[in-house]
Amino acid sequence: MNSDKTKITSLKDLKEKQKKEIVEELRKTPIVQYACQKYNVPRSTFYRWMKSSKKFKKEVKAALTDGCDLINDLAISQLIGKIKNGDNTMIIFWLKCKHPDFLDVRRINHVITERKENPMTPEKKAQIAKALRGWQLGREELKYLAHKYATLPSEKSGEKESRDKDEQC
Repeated sequence: MNSDKTKITSLKDLKEKQKKEIVEELRKTPIVQYACQKYNVPRSTFYRWMKSSKKFKKEVKAALTDGCDLINDLAISQLIGKIKNGDNTMIIFWLKCKHPDFLDVRRINHVITERKENPMTPEKKAQIAKALRGWQLGREELKYLAHKYATLPSEKSGEKESRDKDEQC
């Protein structure tokens, strides 16, 4: 009976030791598969631990963040070393990513807010519907968008009614 308790305690200790080792490994190499293999823990067990322990999940997320930061620092260090050695490809890469004059894509941030005090007019809805038709969307997308925003200007009431009846069937 005493050996059973010792066995259970040692299994719990082993589990906690494996958890700590995996977390520490993820701080160095943020790859779950690698850390699990290194400490002979199946990934399914690792994810079960994540699901059952909020503390472990929090530690893992922090370790993965730290590990990613470490890898990013290493990558930037290597990149800068190659730039210092005159590697033109790395120089171009750095400029395209970091210098606004060399960006391939101009980024535009635009915030759309809903204006309730000035609702969309029927004319504006018709313009949107016409523009959407110009995008050559499929029939289902057009029907959805037209229904959402406005009746398409080219539709006559009879056609619309007959289509509505077909859709109900």
